[in-house]
Amino acid sequence: MKLHAYGLDSALKNPRQFNINLVKSQIVRRIEDRWVGFELSSKLQENFQSYNLSAGRVQSTILGWIVEREKEYAKSEKNIYNAKT
Repeated sequence: MKLHAYGLDSALKNPRQFNINLVKSQIVRRIEDRWVGFELSSKLQENFQSYNLSAGRVQSTILGWIVEREKEYAKSEKNIYNAKT
């Protein structure tokens, strides 16, 4: 995320309360980005025998996987419920 002069000036002029859910979600995104990114980078380096390789930022990709898994889970829960009735 880039910080621009306009955004900083606007935030200073219009302070607001912290939304703890936004803070928590950012912490989770940073953790997943580093955790998965470091693991994936080491696998890339090992498999391609090059220590110059890096997985880079994986935040968006991982978030997409999480959303897809949640959709699959919700669909399977619905199927289980329908089978019982």
